[in-house]
Amino acid sequence: MAKHFLAAAAACVALCMVCVVASADEASLAVPAKGVSAAQMDKNKEVVRAFFKPGVTGKERYDLLDDGYIQHNPGAKKMADDMHLSYKEGFRQMLDRMGGNFPTPPTQMDGASVPPGNMTYMVLAEGDLVFVMSQQYRRDPTIATSVVFYPAYTWDVFRVRNGKLYEHWDGATINSRPPGGGPGGPGGPPGGASAGAASPPK
Repeated sequence: MAKHFLAAAAACVALCMVCVVASADEASLAVPAKGVSAAQMDKNKEVVRAFFKPGVTGKERYDLLDDGYIQHNPGAKKMADDMHLSYKEGFRQMLDRMGGNFPTPPTQMDGASVPPGNMTYMVLAEGDLVFVMSQQYRRDPTIATSVVFYPAYTWDVFRVRNGKLYEHWDGATINSRPPGGGPGGPGGPPGGASAGAASPPK
């Protein structure tokens, strides 16, 4: 009996150690690399700016991804995992579903001009990680007498390696499954903007 108890206890300890290691591995993914020069960090920021520049095409965005691209946007990750695709191929499939590029938001809403916003409102780098905060304008739903927009902010973090986007995080969540089933929809483009939000293309 004691032997069975000790064996079970050892198995539990081993399982806990695996869980701790898995959690540590996931957390370590977000640690910036050390020894990256200021000049290299500036180059990394330019790669991220290129991803968000006005008029950039879906193909140009796709070409900025490393072949080993890692996705942490939970919706886009789920879509790729469900379809047994690499995360780079999952990104291409997401673009195909949206007609080849991220949707272009309206410049007019109910007769009012939507302010343009700024997709690279803030760009910071530490090691091989680049943080970008995007500014966009959304309609204030609490004002019924006129169309009023307010600034809202979304964020993305990219790991850049050898001039390519290697890894991505943002604040998106998983969208509902489309009617009729099928893979869960991606959580939206980088930045996690909600549907109908007024923002420049990403």
